[in-house]
Amino acid sequence: MLAPVQPSPASSHDLVDAPDELDDAVRLQDILAPAHWVDKRERVACGDCGLKFSNLFRRRHHCRLCGDLFCKQCVVRKLLCIPRQDKVFVKICKACSVEETGTASSSTTSSVKSPRHQPHDTTRASASWRSMVQTGLSKSSPSLRTQHPLEQPLAGTGSTAQRQRVDVQTNETDRLDVVHGYNIDYTADPHDDILQLCQDAAAAYMCPIAAVSVMEADVQHVVASIGIALRTIPRDVAWMCDTVVSTNRPLVVLDAMQDARYRHCDLVQNDGIRFYAAVPVANMNGWVLGTLAVMATTPREHVDIAPLVALAAAVMTHLRRTKARTRRKRTLSCGSAERPSPDQGLRLQDSNSESLVMSLLAKTTQTQVSLAQQQTAMATTLGDHSNKISQLVQAIERMETMLCDDIGA
Repeated sequence: MLAPVQPSPASSHDLVDAPDELDDAVRLQDILAPAHWVDKRERVACGDCGLKFSNLFRRRHHCRLCGDLFCKQCVVRKLLCIPRQDKVFVKICKACSVEETGTASSSTTSSVKSPRHQPHDTTRASASWRSMVQTGLSKSSPSLRTQHPLEQPLAGTGSTAQRQRVDVQTNETDRLDVVHGYNIDYTADPHDDILQLCQDAAAAYMCPIAAVSVMEADVQHVVASIGIALRTIPRDVAWMCDTVVSTNRPLVVLDAMQDARYRHCDLVQNDGIRFYAAVPVANMNGWVLGTLAVMATTPREHVDIAPLVALAAAVMTHLRRTKARTRRKRTLSCGSAERPSPDQGLRLQDSNSESLVMSLLAKTTQTQVSLAQQQTAMATTLGDHSNKISQLVQAIERMETMLCDDIGA
């Protein structure tokens, strides 16, 4: 099997030389204030790849849009749009970068609201997904464009044959941490963009069934689907999807009845599935979240896996955008909760000014009282010293009188 080709992010050099660099630039009003950044002590691992931070080998970098912490491999440099200023680049995470790229085309049409706050346009979104898929196809590896011939049937066993399950990844715990970092709501209705990708996959392979799923520890969650109504499938039943997740490689089963690995699968025995093709939905660091799969009840002789790989990349892009949007909303909501309204700010400022004036007056009064007390003490001390000096003068006069009497005698 061939591993899916994942698109590489555009470098900062390409961004500078691009003619539409201002359309792709980050706006100054979208930069998050440092006061609302995530505290470095609260994060022990990168918010994208899940790798643990190290002061020597893997340092922390704040995303200037969402404020979360990421490693160097998970941040990109974006041009900051500052009028009449030299080019300045800021670090943002890949999720925010994907979101900014997806909405940058409409940023010049409005100078009041950020494009991420504009109403959702389903038609434009579908067009952007299709253009993204075409880009993925143009950049895919030539080897992925080769046709997969009908594989020879594997040496089968009887009806009591058991599934030849692949070993689960040894870093399954880390993979689950990455999955949980995307905060996917499995109970929500499928997003229109994901449904559109399922429809495109079903149309591309002329299959009645297409599904996007996320694999948890014990259950497979169907995020969006065409042709099936299931929302959850036990992992020990989802043999073929589990194989894709565990190996991080595409899986093509042209005729499941001739494949000894999956001929006893419930999808094959109970639902009549014969053709199955799936590719992993993985982030740029290779962590597999789930799969994009197409299924049919008739076998195939060959299949081109490249379109499915490109569609899976579009699914991952949608998940990145959703993650960035959710993280930024959470950060902004926390910031707005701590930030007072204008009227409250004015009242608070007036109250603080009055308190400051009263405090200064009180301190001035205390200073005056202290000075008066010090003056009284100094006067008393001077009076005591004058009395002692007078006593000394009288004592000296007596001594002189006594000495004069002794000398005269």
